Amino acid sequence: MKVAEYKIGNGTVEIYDDNIAKTAEEREKILDRVGKIYSAYFSDKEKEQTA
Repeated sequence: MKVAEYKIGNGTVEIYDDNIAKTAEEREKILDRVGKIYSAYFSDKEKEQTA
């Protein structure tokens, strides 16, 4: 079930409750992965603007 939706620029982040992390380690891994994806997106975006 979708519990939240966020619009960031042209992207949409949807949060579902059917795959919730159960441990602090799982949460940290998920947040690290999301951070890497988000950072890569803005890094690529910056490269486009300076090219």
